[in-house]
Amino acid sequence: MRKWFSLRSLVAAGGFAGATAAALFAGPAASIPALADTTGCPSTSGKATSNLVGSSFAGTTTVTYYFSSLVDQSPSSGVPGLIRYCVYPGVAPDVDSVVVAAMGDNGASWQDPAQPPQFSFDRPDGNPSNIGLDGRLSYVMGTATWAAGAPSDQTILLHINDPAECASLYATNGDPDAGTAGTCWVFPGSLAHPAADLTASKDANPSFVRSFTWGVTKSVDATSQNIALGSTAPFNYVVTYTKSAGSDSGWAVGGAIVVFNPNAADAPNIDVTDAINDAGASCVVTDGTNATVPGLGSKSFAYTCSYSGAPTSSSETNTATVSWTSETLSDGSVLTANTLFPTAPIDWSATTPVLVDNCASVADSSPDTTVAGPICDSTVFDYSQTRSGVGGTCTDYTNTASFVTDLTLATGSASKTVSVCVGEDLAVSKTASDSFTREYSWSIDKQVDKTQVNIASGGTATFNYSISASETGFTDSGWAVSGTITVTNPNDWEAITADIGDAIDNGGSCSVTGGTNRSIAASGSVTVPYTCTFASNPTSGVNTATATWDGGAAFTPDGSKSGTANYLFGAPTSVVNKTVNISDSYAGALGTLTATDSNPYASHAFTYSRTVSGSPATCTQYDNTATIVETAQTAGKTVTVCVGVDLTVSKTTTPGFTRTYTWNSGEITVTNRNDWEAITADITDLIDNGGVCPVANGTGVTIAKSTTATFNYNCTFSSSPGSGTNSATASWTSGTYFTPDGSKTGTAGYAFGAPTNTVRKTVNVTDTFHGVAISLGILTATDTTPYTSQTITYPRSILVPRSGCLSYPNTATIVGTGSSASTSVQVCGPASTGALTMGFWQNKNGQAIINGGTSTAGVCNSGTWLRQFAPFQDLSSSASCANVAAYFTAAFNAANAGGSTMNPMLKAQMLATALDVYFSDPALGGNRIGAPAPIGGLTIDLTSTVGGTVWYGNVKARQGLAKDAFDGINNQIVFTL
Repeated sequence: MRKWFSLRSLVAAGGFAGATAAALFAGPAASIPALADTTGCPSTSGKATSNLVGSSFAGTTTVTYYFSSLVDQSPSSGVPGLIRYCVYPGVAPDVDSVVVAAMGDNGASWQDPAQPPQFSFDRPDGNPSNIGLDGRLSYVMGTATWAAGAPSDQTILLHINDPAECASLYATNGDPDAGTAGTCWVFPGSLAHPAADLTASKDANPSFVRSFTWGVTKSVDATSQNIALGSTAPFNYVVTYTKSAGSDSGWAVGGAIVVFNPNAADAPNIDVTDAINDAGASCVVTDGTNATVPGLGSKSFAYTCSYSGAPTSSSETNTATVSWTSETLSDGSVLTANTLFPTAPIDWSATTPVLVDNCASVADSSPDTTVAGPICDSTVFDYSQTRSGVGGTCTDYTNTASFVTDLTLATGSASKTVSVCVGEDLAVSKTASDSFTREYSWSIDKQVDKTQVNIASGGTATFNYSISASETGFTDSGWAVSGTITVTNPNDWEAITADIGDAIDNGGSCSVTGGTNRSIAASGSVTVPYTCTFASNPTSGVNTATATWDGGAAFTPDGSKSGTANYLFGAPTSVVNKTVNISDSYAGALGTLTATDSNPYASHAFTYSRTVSGSPATCTQYDNTATIVETAQTAGKTVTVCVGVDLTVSKTTTPGFTRTYTWNSGEITVTNRNDWEAITADITDLIDNGGVCPVANGTGVTIAKSTTATFNYNCTFSSSPGSGTNSATASWTSGTYFTPDGSKTGTAGYAFGAPTNTVRKTVNVTDTFHGVAISLGILTATDTTPYTSQTITYPRSILVPRSGCLSYPNTATIVGTGSSASTSVQVCGPASTGALTMGFWQNKNGQAIINGGTSTAGVCNSGTWLRQFAPFQDLSSSASCANVAAYFTAAFNAANAGGSTMNPMLKAQMLATALDVYFSDPALGGNRIGAPAPIGGLTIDLTSTVGGTVWYGNVKARQGLAKDAFDGINNQIVFTL
């Protein structure tokens, strides 16, 4: 709740009287000391009151301070205006709790100098930051906080800049603390001023009630069913719940009317009423008579409207009436009488009604029902219920559907009754006996101690045979199970017609005699025979007989029933091939064997030997076979005898030589006469007179059967041998290859004449440069001294690089000999210094580097550096970096080669070089141009012998040479030393 503090009683002409009026404008209070602080708020003694300005404050712990310009004096640049707003609370506010909100006319934020217990809101600088006396009211200056509660008596003193008002107030006795002429300290006064009209708004929230009634019906698809024992009978129910369209009543409108007071003072005596443009509607506003709306706040008035019947229109208007009489508010402002008519639309077509019995809780006594939970619309439930009944009789079942509404708890129900009749299955029993046949299995195998014997011509080979006959087991077949099947009908109220079948496990196949379409009388039975056969031994198992019928027509639990009997196969009833005879194609009858029915099975081995001699230089095969007579099973073996003979060797020679005394050559021919084996041999060659004869590929050579192989050889000598004999030898392991001997030799004679060939008598000399080879000439050797020799000379042109040095190697080669000789030359271009031209330093990029240079005390460092050189001492010693940039631009613009000297052009080129040096060196201006190294560290010979202060003796030609040298430096086309 806002509280206004009364600071003093003030009665003045045209002002307000009494405590209520005094609450807005704060003046001097006798109980509060008002001594001047040390930072600008003076003593309150001797101060006059100005009715051109006012102040107020409000709050219990955090207090807000306001300033009012009671008269609009159209200020200019803050004059007339408020300079300072001093508060004398008696008790200092909490530390750092003063918050300044005020701003001067120029937008500058005011400030709060620390000066407890007093504090103030001060302009930040001169008159433009004053708060102009422009007629503004209740302008927020700022806040201060007392956590323990703000003092109720506070004095406010204002410092204003208003020469006319100050002269009027202090015409007789001057303001002791006036300060600057035309300003003075005043207590805030009062001046009646109009208050702003209140504003009002409203909303309208229509409502009405809609009530519903409910009903229920129930149906079922069948009233009785016949079923089998153990199954269930389904009954399909339909439950229908019906909800009425609903009836409407209880129309009403409610909401709030909100009145806002934009004035700083409370607005009293406010009357609020409400009405709807419908004769059947009447409205009541809560606390709507003589109400008070707080200053700078709003008040909400609740209202309700009721109807005697249905609204006359779907679209209506709700209108509030807010009225007040003329009042003088507590801040001295005058609130003029007025009436407001805020409205709100009512749209009944868009209004959602309050629903009564809109929903109902539904249920069904059936345990299988889907009828459950609340429903809010007419609903049809479909559900099925199953009944199991009692075997041989009929049973009745009743269930009920119901509902209860959600608000009035109205109820309703509907019921249905059904009947179920039940039948039972037939019973099956049977007998079983078994039989089968057993046939024995045998195997025969023939082995020999070796399948091939290799012998030398004239020898023999002996082979030892073994024939093994063995029982491998037996095979059972013809398994069968047979017996009778009996079917009994347990029902005494119906006969059942059935088909009787039989099945057996373990892969058997069964047939029944007289088992089709048999009628079993009530409480009667029938018996039929059956037989089952198997494709493999079943050992033991279960035989199952089955009666099948129309279970649906007979109302039985199933349409089939089974009976079982166990079976177990024992000894076979007949045997096949239990005893067998063994014979051999070479040795004749060998003996008999009789099988057993369990391990170890019967077996026996028969043996004999056979000796043969074979045929020379080839292989001969010998076959024989053993047989089990009863089963016609056989086993055979084939052996081979190979007879070996020796290899044969022959050779040729072809004498020849070169100047390097490489002597050669001829062929060695080796023949393998055996048609049954390959022989691996080593081929060697020997020659007299000190020669050495390697054989090409002559070691570990395989000579295929019945083939001839040829081998090349070369014999070399350290000197000419003249003539002699050459011998070739083939060596092998006779025991491995079954030959009479292990080696054979062939010979040939030789005689040397003239040389047959020459090597590298003619050579090509080439030279390779940059990967390209050229021929320098052809040289031919001689066979006697002086030997061939020649010196070849040639020129080559190489491009100079743009900068830096490049090496170029080249190589001379005698092709085919491996002999070569190389040398390399180096070619160097101008130095890559990173220097830039005077055109660069004149453009925006160069100018930006100069302008961006460092300065000391405002003097550009690059200018100080340039002035140490005589050509640039006309640059000001206090030049800024912008002045240095302009200095270069002037030199650039003046550069020309006209006239009697070339000084202007020479100076511009020299200045560009100086800037290259300065801005490439991190120790000077920094490397701003990206030079690879400081340009000042390079050595370039530009020596001139002309001394004195005259540039190059004022000889224009010499100056031109110097200009070209500096231009070459700037364009990076000079050579360094």
